[in-house]
Amino acid sequence: MTDDHRDGIPADPALAEAWFRGLLEGQRRMLERQIGHRYGSASRATLRRLASADLVALDRWARRVLVCETVEELFAKPPEPGSFEASKTISRPDAKGG
Repeated sequence: MTDDHRDGIPADPALAEAWFRGLLEGQRRMLERQIGHRYGSASRATLRRLASADLVALDRWARRVLVCETVEELFAKPPEPGSFEASKTISRPDAKGG
């Protein structure tokens, strides 16, 4: 890594902004493909939601797409940490493979 890069982010502010926009676009495109694969073609409303999302929301949805059964569930407000609903968010098979 060169001196003008830190953790992959360019030191120059203009380049850093372009890098961040590229990161967002890549996240959006990947999530659009994941949604299409899991739930079928993304609706216009879904595409608009992805287009207006920030990096935090895109990251949350990228993790949730692995466990949510529907697009509506994917975009639903996640339960508060520690709540009963949060404990049901990710189901894991038991040791017997069930």
